[in-house]
Amino acid sequence: MARNSTRYMSKSNWHEIKRGHVFEAAMLYSPSDTNRPLYFFEEDGPNSTTGSIVQRVGDFAPKKIGRTYAAKQQRMVIGIKPRRVVIISNDKINKHHDYDYIMVAPMFTFHPGDEKKPGYQKILDDDHPYFVYFPREIEPGKILKRYIDVSQLISIHKGILLEQKEVVPADRMELLEDLLIDNLDLAAEGEDGERVVVAAT
Repeated sequence: MARNSTRYMSKSNWHEIKRGHVFEAAMLYSPSDTNRPLYFFEEDGPNSTTGSIVQRVGDFAPKKIGRTYAAKQQRMVIGIKPRRVVIISNDKINKHHDYDYIMVAPMFTFHPGDEKKPGYQKILDDDHPYFVYFPREIEPGKILKRYIDVSQLISIHKGILLEQKEVVPADRMELLEDLLIDNLDLAAEGEDGERVVVAAT
């Protein structure tokens, strides 16, 4: 369990949040939890804290209120767990007290059997178009094989950061930034054929 699990609930500690650093955060356990059908919490009554959990596709049609229509707020049940994330936002946003949210890239761990999946070796060879390999030596001769999927960037509140854990090595951060530029179409080909980073207008 993170030692300072409430530390980043205080804005006075946001100056510690830095791009390229790895934090443990209270994250969605599995992105598949956001795939329908979903698990909804149905209250026993208005503003009740008791109720039942039901699985359904969900009704997202607007509800008529008087002469207008409005979206109905619903409560969904998802699993969360401590997960390491790489801070992607720039440090102006990371440290600023007026910006509550930052962009992060969740880290995932390879499991037994993953080496048989298509693309596994490409990830380890830094030749995959969407995945970045993040190995970590947990003891001499033993490597924890981790990766980031750049399609799963997510915005989180700084308050769910739990603890700072490590700093991303320069070569891993460079590869991550390259894949972000490619997959977000933030670069164009210059006159000399070199890739030029462009800003959206």
